[in-house]
Amino acid sequence: MYFIAKNNKQTVAISDGKKLILLNGSTDNNDSINHFINKLLRLKDNFWIKCTCCDNALLIICALHGKIYIRCKSRAKHDINCFFIQKNIVFYSKYFKPIYSKRSKQFFLYKNVTDIVNNDTDIASIETKNVSCTKLGQILFTILDDAKVNIFYTNSSISVFEQLTLITNAFNDDQKLIAKNIPLKKCYRYLLNDTMLAKAEIFLQKANYWFPHPLEPFVIFTSIVTKITYNSFITKKDNKTYKVANKISTTSHWINLDKSAPYFLAVSAIIGKDNQIILKDAFAIPIFSTRVLMPIESNYERTILKIILSVVNKYYNITIIKPLFDFITDNKEKYRPDFIVIHNNNKIFIEVLGSNNPDYLAHKNHINRIAKPACNHFIAVKAFDLQNNYDHFIYDLTNALQESL
Repeated sequence: MYFIAKNNKQTVAISDGKKLILLNGSTDNNDSINHFINKLLRLKDNFWIKCTCCDNALLIICALHGKIYIRCKSRAKHDINCFFIQKNIVFYSKYFKPIYSKRSKQFFLYKNVTDIVNNDTDIASIETKNVSCTKLGQILFTILDDAKVNIFYTNSSISVFEQLTLITNAFNDDQKLIAKNIPLKKCYRYLLNDTMLAKAEIFLQKANYWFPHPLEPFVIFTSIVTKITYNSFITKKDNKTYKVANKISTTSHWINLDKSAPYFLAVSAIIGKDNQIILKDAFAIPIFSTRVLMPIESNYERTILKIILSVVNKYYNITIIKPLFDFITDNKEKYRPDFIVIHNNNKIFIEVLGSNNPDYLAHKNHINRIAKPACNHFIAVKAFDLQNNYDHFIYDLTNALQESL
């Protein structure tokens, strides 16, 4: 029994101890089982498990509603007495919660030729405020989440080029479709520059002949940008200003555009009435820096992330995650910590408070109540009053990390 890659048949061994876990399933949360659950989650999209009952028998790894299932890929290819046909294998873990369904499932932008789908519609529930729901924003959040640039490992670092490659690979995923048989990658044009813009214009002028009705042909560019205004942005690579036809959307309406820079930006382009290309809509997500493309929601979060990094540098093998989508509990309640710090299966949720507004704090307290059972430690830091909370935050974070040693 071993893991086998879906695309190139590469194999990954499964130890005897892990095979026993795989055969028994578990509702426990000990370190060995949680380590194996994390491995299943990492490999589930790209690997099957080779079953031992028949030569062509494969198992798939499914994650749904807080549970991980091991299932037969095709029951017909397994022996009728196969263990995995006879028994359901299910894993439960406090360290795994499913991603809520705001992730894009369809990757088209323009419908009925005129308007961007959900461009100004906030479909977030009352429990999940400050989440952009423009269609372009949904696509970009999904891409960054799939590229895993929202995860930072203290024991390894990757270059900007490598991060951009991960983002490109996420756009080029064959499973992401604009419409039937039309992959998103056909309309992704990489980093924005004048050369790519000219090539995209030729592509779009010809696309009307094959693009499915009633969708309007479009392309998407991405860029690291140093400044955005109401309807323009400046790219880092060539320091050039580009105009957008509509207002540039961001992760929330309240962020300070200047202080929150730099950004990672997705911009859509279509053919205008004069048969020339125009940049129509853009969505910008603040990032930690032009070299570390981890998304953040405000300059407050950037400041807190700097402090987190300064503290965790004293430890080995720490993972920092910026969740981009809500988690959902078994009771269908949603929460999304600002940051998750993981060390030796010790999970620390960090909530960045950006205001002392009573309604805002009441909302945060409601979310905190939902989130606390899913972590080992919960730390809320008043970023709006950091001068009086700095030492207390470092003390709380350090103590939480010490418990995981």
